[in-house]
Amino acid sequence: MELFSEIYSAYYNAVTEILSEQNLSKKDIISIINRNAFSESSLYIVPAICGEWELLSENNGIYNSKLKNTPSMPLTETEKQWLKAVISDSRSSLFIDDDTKLHISEMLKNTEPLFNQEDFL
Repeated sequence: MELFSEIYSAYYNAVTEILSEQNLSKKDIISIINRNAFSESSLYIVPAICGEWELLSENNGIYNSKLKNTPSMPLTETEKQWLKAVISDSRSSLFIDDDTKLHISEMLKNTEPLFNQEDFL
């Protein structure tokens, strides 16, 4: 079984929450999976996250993430394209300061905008 099939899948959300928490019992892990994913998901995710994927360390039945940083949800290509289009609009300066716009523009320098203002004229 793959960790996730698309960026916003139920599995990804469940695993992200588990990796963001500390001092979880197996019961806590199952509860998080049941809340975020599908009822049968715990049958696949629990053995993988507690063993095969080597993402958690276990000590006396308590699990903690091995990750140093909390996982974050990456932007999809469409979200990047939308953001590039929005900050390209001069009116975005009403809401975003120039330093932030410059920083975002630099991060998205290789991304084509989803649309241009000329598309609406």
